[in-house]
Amino acid sequence: MNDKESFKIGFLMKCAEEGLTPAQVESRIMNSASLIKKADPISGAFGEIVGGLKAVLGAAWPLALAAPAAAGGFGGYALSKAQDDSYDVEEAKKREELAEYYRAIDQLQRSTRRKNIEFS
Repeated sequence: MNDKESFKIGFLMKCAEEGLTPAQVESRIMNSASLIKKADPISGAFGEIVGGLKAVLGAAWPLALAAPAAAGGFGGYALSKAQDDSYDVEEAKKREELAEYYRAIDQLQRSTRRKNIEFS
């Protein structure tokens, strides 16, 4: 026997001790039910809102539990990729060589201009 059944049996026994008729018992049950609804803070429109929130939160809690782990995993992966050695030696050699060519061209142009100015 669970708690609800025990309460029902105790309530009916108390009504029987008081000598209530079935109509009076029914009236007392209805009166008690209306008092419980009035005392229940989660009833009416507020109860519907709370029920809707419970449904949404009930579906969202697995996501809320998984979000920190997913964020940590993604952050760790991004950090490991950011720390990868992306320095390419061959590419650096090509850049240095190009820079040297541009310096040589610039130096040649300056010396050619200087010679043109001297002979003019």
